[in-house]
Amino acid sequence: MIERFWVHPPRGILRFVLGGGLVAVASLLVALLHSVLPDVNLAVAYLPVVMVVAVLAGATPALVTSVLAFLAYDFFFVVPYFTLTVSDSEEWVNLFAFLVIAVATGQLASIARTRALQATRNERDVTTQFRLVRALTEQTVSEGMTAAAQILAEETGTAAVAIRIGQSAEASVGTESVLAQMAAPNVVRDAMLLGRPDEGVPGGRWVRPRRQALGRATPERAVHFARVRIPVDGEEGWVVLGPVHEGLRDARTQRLLVTAATLIGTAVSRERLTREANEAVVLRVAERLRRAMLNAVSHDLRSPLSSIIASAESLLQTDVEWSDEERREFLEAITSEGRRLARMVDHLLDYSRIESGSLHLTPAWVDPGELVLEVIRRETPLLAQHPLTV
Repeated sequence: MIERFWVHPPRGILRFVLGGGLVAVASLLVALLHSVLPDVNLAVAYLPVVMVVAVLAGATPALVTSVLAFLAYDFFFVVPYFTLTVSDSEEWVNLFAFLVIAVATGQLASIARTRALQATRNERDVTTQFRLVRALTEQTVSEGMTAAAQILAEETGTAAVAIRIGQSAEASVGTESVLAQMAAPNVVRDAMLLGRPDEGVPGGRWVRPRRQALGRATPERAVHFARVRIPVDGEEGWVVLGPVHEGLRDARTQRLLVTAATLIGTAVSRERLTREANEAVVLRVAERLRRAMLNAVSHDLRSPLSSIIASAESLLQTDVEWSDEERREFLEAITSEGRRLARMVDHLLDYSRIESGSLHLTPAWVDPGELVLEVIRRETPLLAQHPLTV
């Protein structure tokens, strides 16, 4: 009960009714004690009442309660009874001392209450922000936005929360009927803008969705929505909440929503930067491998070309008489190195097709024995001078 009053203190006239009721209860208790201890000053029995009111309701109700306690004690327990007059001057001193002490006690208790309540709110805000940061950093952005929407729905007491980042990402939690209305066109544009509007972003309006049925307009109960802008470069992002209630107008709640939107935007930007950095690393590695392959291929291409050129130049020499066997060796060398060169060119073309995506590999079951025999058959010209056993 005390915790409920602490988190949700009474408002308006209820704060003063609380003080008056506690003073009445304290008066009954003092009356019982006064019948037993008629000569003892029991005014201090009202001080706990003033402190309780200060803690639960604030400074002004505590001040009013102090005055009510002063009047109640004077009226019921100071001679002459049931009047506000005092016959003994010493009683006047006691009564005013009690009033001063009660007012001071109430104000000090109220200050302590305010500071404790602010500390409690700060702790809750920090805890909520920690939950948001943890949700957005320990999961993927999609999962993190869903968790963040759930946290915001819990902390703001809103039935439905949706997070939208352009056309690429969306997360939503809450009542299905409200989420369905959020999906309607222009809901984000017409929703009430919370937090500090950015320059160039117009203020929001109330959206009142209606449903057309049986050829005539039948108004439904209006469901209002609110939005908070998510700062994301290059895209429009929003946190959409609904239906709107008084709690969303609270400055603390709006600060929480703005902070959450900033954290979501930071998480989205971080993921994009990470993805771009990874792509850049992949491109650098691919470029390095391409250069290494071109260097290796350049060296491998030079060898058969040199052999082909040397054999052809030898055959073109007119001052040397080559035998038929030597001419045959030159021609075989040209043929062998030409085939080797053709295979290298085919490999380069296959690599280029794979890199461009035009060559698609289709895995299939093959017989290893048949595969080996097919390779041997194709490479027979190269293996003519080398014994091979399978």
